Amino acid sequence: MNSIDLAFTPALEQARLIRDKVISPLELTQLYLERIQRLDSSLVGKLQGR
Repeated sequence: MNSIDLAFTPALEQARLIRDKVISPLELTQLYLERIQRLDSSLVGKLQGR
């Protein structure tokens, strides 16, 4: 599964993938932070408290 597909996967399915150790919570978090940075870098600063 590529990162775009994973980003649009329903949360319950993402939870199952984490539970089944297909992906880690850290990988999923990094995927979303990278997407935010690519799509709206000003939002990243707000999330990081800048």
